[in-house]
Amino acid sequence: MTSTVADGEDVDPDVCVPWFEDVVSKLNALSPDDRLRLAQVIREVADREPDGRRQAALLETPDHLGLEDSDDE
Repeated sequence: MTSTVADGEDVDPDVCVPWFEDVVSKLNALSPDDRLRLAQVIREVADREPDGRRQAALLETPDHLGLEDSDDE
């Protein structure tokens, strides 16, 4: 049996949506301090990433995940 998650650049929404919802749920359960620390760790990883595209994606990740939103406190 073969299962395909992605074909080229496309990701199957039936696979990624439940996964992403689970990730968001876990991130929302973090304390504000832990969310800020996670954002900091992601930026530190980005600083060491040699690939420009991956570095840019990493630098955008805290914002995309709402890790530094102040209205959650």
